[in-house]
Formats: sequence, C-alpha cells, structure tokens
Amino acid sequence: MPDELATLKVSQIRRVIGLAVLVMLAGLLIQIGVMRPPEGIGYRVLLLALGAGALTLAELMRRATARRLILTPAGLFDDEGREIARIDRISGLDRGMLAFKPSNGF
Repeated sequence: MPDELATLKVSQIRRVIGLAVLVMLAGLLIQIGVMRPPEGIGYRVLLLALGAGALTLAELMRRATARRLILTPAGLFDDEGREIARIDRISGLDRGMLAFKPSNGF
C-alpha cells in the first residue's frame, strides 16, 4: 500500500518468547497428564485437554502475530489488504493505562 501512515508489527523476539511459553506450558500439562496423572481419570482428561488447548492457542498466536496492521488515510487494513475499520468509523483513540482493547469495537 503506497499511502501507509503507520505499520504495526510484532517483534520477532516477543513472538518467539510468547510462543515458547505457550508450547512449554502445553508440554508440561501433557507430560503431567501422561507420566504422573492424578488419581481420578477426570483430572487426567482435564490436564490433557488443557494441554491441547494451550497448543491450539499457540497455533492461533503464531498465525495472528505473523500479520501486520497498516493504517492508511482510508482506514485500518491487514497486510493482505483486508479492511479492519474505516477511518470514518473510528471515533477516537484511547492511550490510557487501562486501554487494552476497544470495549465496543471502534
């Protein structure tokens, strides 16, 4: 996009550390569920399900952090050109300490 105003991309080190933590968590949960399971079968199933969930989250994070966000005069787009939000639909930008995500969209 030739008229980019700003680009937002995840740094590689942050991406690698975040993925490594999730994969290690999944590995520990699965290892505990297989090697040293608690007495009840329900706990073993829970540990294995949590491990599988952590692996799923790691894959979703890997896919999401591979993308870039691009701000243009027309709006906010991803690196494939898909529109996320038009400029006229964005009412403001909150950069406060508790501004983690839009509570009701843009």
